[in-house]
Amino acid sequence: MSIKEEPLDQIGRRIWQIFENESDEITIFHFLDRDEIDSVAGYFELANYPAGAVLFKEGETVNYLGILANGKLEANHHPTIGDKPIVIAHLEDGAHIGGISHPGGRPAMASIIAEEASELLVISEDKFNAFADSYPVIAVKILKGIIEVLTIRLESAIDRVILFY
Repeated sequence: MSIKEEPLDQIGRRIWQIFENESDEITIFHFLDRDEIDSVAGYFELANYPAGAVLFKEGETVNYLGILANGKLEANHHPTIGDKPIVIAHLEDGAHIGGISHPGGRPAMASIIAEEASELLVISEDKFNAFADSYPVIAVKILKGIIEVLTIRLESAIDRVILFY
């Protein structure tokens, strides 16, 4: 992973671009206005991954949140039977990966691989906690956005399981 220190306004612009590009989609920034996005921007860093890079492997501890700003990622899971991974999802701009809800991180349920060169906005668990201490109302709005995205993902997964029965 290559993390670049970018000027605050550039990261804020990248977050705003995600919001504008995905305006008809629900993203974790869905409930934020421009000033709130500017407040959170300084806590993020830009990370670049070449095509084929493994961001993290299933079972590894993940203690950061990454938002795909540009590129494509694949999420795959290795079943207990067989040796071929099952593709769970293809993630595009605005999607988020990782987690910040469990102290010390939690094991990843899937491996994440860059299908093409990808740029992510990354915030560590520690930085998110510092942000939440300084801006609790905005942090709650981001967590509401995460809950909404996860609810949509769960509904989609349930629909796929139902198709098999």
